[in-house]
Amino acid sequence: MQIAIIDLVADILREIRVLNAVDPANAPDLSYVLRKVNRQIDQWNAKRQAIYAVESVTFNLTPGLSPHTIGPSPATVVVSSRPESLEPSGASWTENDIVTPITVRDMTWWAQQGTPAIEMAFPTDVAYNPAWPNGELYFWPVPNAATSVSLQVRVVLAALTETSTLDMPPGYAEALILTVAEGCIDPFGVDVPATLSRRAMEARGIAFGNNIDPPPLETSDYGVPSGGGYFDYLTGRMR
Repeated sequence: MQIAIIDLVADILREIRVLNAVDPANAPDLSYVLRKVNRQIDQWNAKRQAIYAVESVTFNLTPGLSPHTIGPSPATVVVSSRPESLEPSGASWTENDIVTPITVRDMTWWAQQGTPAIEMAFPTDVAYNPAWPNGELYFWPVPNAATSVSLQVRVVLAALTETSTLDMPPGYAEALILTVAEGCIDPFGVDVPATLSRRAMEARGIAFGNNIDPPPLETSDYGVPSGGGYFDYLTGRMR
């Protein structure tokens, strides 16, 4: 849904009854609420369930380099925003049109790696350190060829300016308006509207619910295997 920022701010203030249905926001209120909007977007960017998509970043490895950095320029891999994390099963290298997965690891795995400097043309693993302002990609083995690599990273929600137009997937406009309205109650010294918190929670549930994929489930042959005891939820073991 597309909404002009001046209308977005006005709608936020109307939700807490600072404005009536027709009056626009004044300049100081517009500036303050817009900062609140961007602070909320920044928080959502840190939450996996708030991110509606991932994007594929493809680049050639730099031989002998460890780590590769990823984020805004200057970085080895230039993207608009430093990724909060790599998507599980979201890394691969390509050679002669054949795609081979790269296992995504954490920095604990990298710290325990006994041969961190060994080199090969094709990495089998990558550990990601979300350093700031650029993240660090530790490929293992360290690449010694300019192999083509693809990573799946989160699409971040863009910050807004007074001349921007809010343009987000279905459900996000209502979730953003009501969530920021909740945050404006104390600064504007108004009473909490009776239904605001419930409506804001429901709106976030609708917007973020589309971003949560249930894990795939499968059974053996024609159904759940029988026999062999039962699962004891207290111990986490089969009996």
